[in-house]
Amino acid sequence: MFLQIAVIFCMYPLDANAVNWLMLQGTEPDTVTHRPVIFIQPSYTRDLSNEISAGPNAGKRAVPTTVAPWFEDDSRFHFRRARAGVRGNFTGMMKNEFTDKMNYFILAEFAPNLFTYDFLGDETRKVAVDHFSITANHIQGARLRFGLFKIPVVEEIFQGVMTQDYIEFTDFTAREVLERFATGNTRASPSGGTNGDTGIPVTESEGFSGVRDWGGQVFDSFKRDDWDFSYAFMLGRGAGIHESGRAQDPLEQYYYFSAEQDLPGGRGPRKHGTKYYAWLQKGVRVFASDPLQQEYDRLRYGIGLRSQGALFGLDARQRVDLALMFADGMIFVSPAGAVKGGNLMYAAEEGNRSRALSVDYGYFITPRWEAMLRWDRHELLYEADDVVWTEGDARNISTMTYGIQHHFSPKMKLAVNFIDRHVSAPNENHAVVQNVANSIGNRYSIQLFWMY
Repeated sequence: MFLQIAVIFCMYPLDANAVNWLMLQGTEPDTVTHRPVIFIQPSYTRDLSNEISAGPNAGKRAVPTTVAPWFEDDSRFHFRRARAGVRGNFTGMMKNEFTDKMNYFILAEFAPNLFTYDFLGDETRKVAVDHFSITANHIQGARLRFGLFKIPVVEEIFQGVMTQDYIEFTDFTAREVLERFATGNTRASPSGGTNGDTGIPVTESEGFSGVRDWGGQVFDSFKRDDWDFSYAFMLGRGAGIHESGRAQDPLEQYYYFSAEQDLPGGRGPRKHGTKYYAWLQKGVRVFASDPLQQEYDRLRYGIGLRSQGALFGLDARQRVDLALMFADGMIFVSPAGAVKGGNLMYAAEEGNRSRALSVDYGYFITPRWEAMLRWDRHELLYEADDVVWTEGDARNISTMTYGIQHHFSPKMKLAVNFIDRHVSAPNENHAVVQNVANSIGNRYSIQLFWMY
């Protein structure tokens, strides 16, 4: 089903250009000196799910039904993001013949989220680095970027925050692309699979990826007629971005390719047109508490299409976004029990696989009012290694997100999202699994975005 829908969308002639985020995030126009980057997202989140009704976690809330990064309440006013920094070209005493072809990007996070908290709900820092990079543009066709910056992956999360249309990410992106690093793993199958060599199941956070990494990237963009072709290859640490521990060995590999049709309409981050892209992330993980220091392969990859403009023969501005994503190894299943004090479950072995499909459509009712609809389905552990994990551990997570946005200006908007969630598990005879799945319900959020 996933592949059939992807083929249909890719064959449909959308006459509109998405945005080249490699260039917008990694380079600067020659005319720019320094420019501040400041934005905030005050939010309110309310989850309508129930507490788990029976079993060892009766009376507790499943992790997806709480508000991050505290994982305690079902509702809260909070700042989802509050970031400030500066980007530009080198000037003054820093400018010379070599730095004349270089630019920089520095950004810090001040809000309570997984940059400043760990994924167990504990505050770890008041301020966190978000970007810290330098780009060298000396080699034609091979720009070099070094430091901490976004890894090139699915458009939903790779795009700039000012163009993110939904308040929350899809389940696959939030669970399997945004990586959580832990010292240990319970490796205990909820459905009762054989518990293999577990090492020491210590619940300690070793950091969060924030879909960023420290490393080096070679990238560039090439124009041909009305098309823009881009590529990127990156080597990174493959570890928590705020942790001082060693990098993974071998280094993490990132591959990205996109082709954009450049058509009139829109500008900057809201340029009209169509983008086709593919991405892949490949690395190895080791649990620090495992005395055997066993290595586990981790693979993430996908393809996508994003288009915005006057589509389907209609004059009104619209947006279509399609993403097909896959994960193999190091599948993050969930905490076993409550977040605080609960052990973490990773289906670490190669052969444990997940996949997801998301389809998004946005329609501008007026130049300032936009209605949106996104459907996504995550088939968690649709294939298992048959050693520790079984088909009974699979989950089918489907959501329909209804949204509306009011664009006050290009730098300020108000969004309202309602998420209709459904979780099912094939092992109908396992009461604990069913109690957790049945407890997960709907959710809504309100968020203001303001950028200086």
